[in-house]
Amino acid sequence: MSCEYPGYGGSILFVDLSTKETKTKPITREMIENYIGGEGFALALAKDHMPAGVDAFSPDNPIIIGAPALGGTRAPPSGKVTWVTKTPIVDHEGKSFIASAKAGSNLFGAMMKNAGYDAIVIKGKAEKPSYLKIIDDDVEICDASEIWGKDVEYTTIWLKRKYGMNAGVAAIGIAGERKIRWSLAFQDNRGSIGRHGYGAVFGAKNLKAICVLGTKGISVAEPEKFNKKAFEMFKAMRDSPYAPMFWGCGYSAFMFMWQITLSQGNWMTHDYGYRYDSKVCVEKIVERTMSCECCPWGCKCVNIVPSGPAKGMKSLGIHSLQVAMLAERLEIDDLAEAVRLSCEYQKAGLCGMTFMSIIDWITRLYKEGKIKKEDVGMELKRDPETYRKLLNMIVNREGLGDVLAEGYATTSKKLGVDVREDKVIRGIAKGHDPIYDARMTTLDPLRFLYLVCPRPAHHGYHDITTIPSCVPHLPVPLEAIKQSYSKGAVTKEELEKAFTPVPYYGAGFDVALLAIINEHNGTLYNCWGTCSVHPVLGFNYVKDINELWGYASGIKKTIPEVRKCAERIYNIYRALNAREGFTRKDDWVEAWMTPRQTPEGPVPLMDYYRTRIITREDLNKLLDDYYRARGWDVEKGVPTEKKLVELGLEDLAKDLKSRGIIS
Repeated sequence: MSCEYPGYGGSILFVDLSTKETKTKPITREMIENYIGGEGFALALAKDHMPAGVDAFSPDNPIIIGAPALGGTRAPPSGKVTWVTKTPIVDHEGKSFIASAKAGSNLFGAMMKNAGYDAIVIKGKAEKPSYLKIIDDDVEICDASEIWGKDVEYTTIWLKRKYGMNAGVAAIGIAGERKIRWSLAFQDNRGSIGRHGYGAVFGAKNLKAICVLGTKGISVAEPEKFNKKAFEMFKAMRDSPYAPMFWGCGYSAFMFMWQITLSQGNWMTHDYGYRYDSKVCVEKIVERTMSCECCPWGCKCVNIVPSGPAKGMKSLGIHSLQVAMLAERLEIDDLAEAVRLSCEYQKAGLCGMTFMSIIDWITRLYKEGKIKKEDVGMELKRDPETYRKLLNMIVNREGLGDVLAEGYATTSKKLGVDVREDKVIRGIAKGHDPIYDARMTTLDPLRFLYLVCPRPAHHGYHDITTIPSCVPHLPVPLEAIKQSYSKGAVTKEELEKAFTPVPYYGAGFDVALLAIINEHNGTLYNCWGTCSVHPVLGFNYVKDINELWGYASGIKKTIPEVRKCAERIYNIYRALNAREGFTRKDDWVEAWMTPRQTPEGPVPLMDYYRTRIITREDLNKLLDDYYRARGWDVEKGVPTEKKLVELGLEDLAKDLKSRGIIS
């Protein structure tokens, strides 16, 4: 425990896979004060080490890992790790974005910290398939020939058996090796690093896995106060009525809350809930639940195929809700077939959300006669046999699978059909599909952020403040929402302004301004490494975690001060993507402008309380509010020089100005 900064590992590790050179650099007090850790460290390093316009598969494209600021301590939980890289996903103009992905895990983040590293920057390309071994100060690029060609689960277990079961492992499957543009990497067989192509970036670097084991330990500045606060938070969660619900079947215990959020409009909503409720999951598919570091709940599950030829096949640690979403999206009535398919794409290292969406799209096009057998080289039925065949073709890059492996934009061009015009898919933002459809839910803060997040259409930032972010069909009274938001990274003035109604949004708030509060809260959770699920259910708000971090680090910041850190970090994220060519015109999901057709009738885009249909004009006004409140150029949707300088980002302002992005 030689680090001079309590709560931290003390170093940044730099690895060049091409030259096999490694070096370390100490973190500084200034870095901690400005960026906290986790995502803050990762994006600050991206600012300095991510070349503008770099190709995702170039050796110069770095993989940057930010360890959680509370990682390796007893903070409940504190295992979320941030990964930053240039994504291989391309939009219809050929642009690709810089993605910040968050992955919860059991050991990876804690082991990074215990080995002495608060961040890792990996560049270059190994000359042959390799893995990176980090055991305290022993850093080595090792031969991966024994695990190349193996799936995620095998690779992870192989490395843990070799270096110790306490080792943290991030690994890819065959899909990543073959550079499927929407492949994933996984941490510790349970936390996905994605969903925007991290597996493919690993594969392009000939990097099969990263294995890290630390023995140095992490000190905290005020152990007595830290332990008391951490135990109080842990006990409150353990003793809550939610705990046994999670223990039984993970997130599936909350199907009554999530079913509309997950609904894809193919089945009646109540029927969907009955098919995949908690009773079904517990009795038929959930073998056990899994939790992240220091968490008394267990939101993820190991699912098991209950019957049929694949009986006994097990999944990695995921949410059973993903099985439910897959089944409805692809209209799979057989529960065993849905579980089997999810197990197979996970272990191959494919993004399940993208898989189910792109397969749904392509098979519906065939069913509707918009593409024919001669266009794709095979008959495309909507049945599990066809889905498994397409899965294998994608992983092996064969025929139509090789096209689908390149993503939506390339598939659209090759087949002469534009996915952006599809009225059933959840929509397309910056070349990728959202996890949730705002028409099936509402335009609440989470769904609004699907539009403007630099990492398109993902809820990693935004599921984090209050139940309305996730459960629009069980509307919460306005005063309760306001009370929940008051516990976040927000000033009194910002809160009052956000809850001032505007005529172009029907609920009693301005969704764009609430979205900014969500972004700041989410950024802080990603820096500290704490979970976004807890505040949704009423635990561990920003004020709690900030107090705990203060006891760990000895750095006592007020809520306005940590809010300023979050604003600084998020502006870096937006500015780096502006440098890649993304502007306001990319903050849009065209499909949402047309009502979604479902068995229960057409479903338009509406405000949270479903009192107003949101029009194109309304949405543009809300975007104006968002950019204006952020202090960005309203027409371009990018940070201004004034805002960047105000946040101490003069170097980034100078860079963007020299490129003509800001004036």
